[in-house]
Parts: sequence; structure tokens; C-alpha cells
Amino acid sequence: MFKSICAGFNVTPSVCYDELIPGGSGRISAKMVVWIILGAILINVILIYCYRRYSQRELKEEMHLQISSMMSQYFALTDTNKERETQISVKP
Repeated sequence: MFKSICAGFNVTPSVCYDELIPGGSGRISAKMVVWIILGAILINVILIYCYRRYSQRELKEEMHLQISSMMSQYFALTDTNKERETQISVKP
């Protein structure tokens, strides 16, 4: 496709010369393809690692909030039960 675009010009731009195209003939070499694939894999691994750290942090925060809420409810219930026991024991 690149060659077709370059062939459409009356005066060939400097970008179209074979020396600037990887592989020399307008094709990407096998080595370049391997590096591109390895780079894409590396980027995906880094993104997955960052996402897992983020989701674990969010999960821990959510669990902490839920535990705090449950503990508050438990202490409120315990205080209510103590007040009832106190009221019952005070009445003759």
C-alpha cells in the first residue's frame, strides 16, 4: 500500500525512498515483527500487573469499610443490650 501511494506522486517524496523503509524493499523484516510482538506483550503484561494491583487495593479498601461498618453495628447493638440489662436490673 505504501508503494502504491508513493507511485501516485509525479515527484517522489524523500519518505518513499527504499533506504528509509525497514527491510529495504518496503517490507518489515522478521526481526522487526518479533520486536513489535515482544513489545506488545510486554506492554500488556505491565498493564495487567497495574490493573491487578489497583483492583486488589480497591478490594482491600472496600473490605476495610465493610468490616468497620459491621464492627460499628456490633458495638451499637452491644451498647443497646447493656442498656436494656441495666434497665431490667434497676427495676425492682
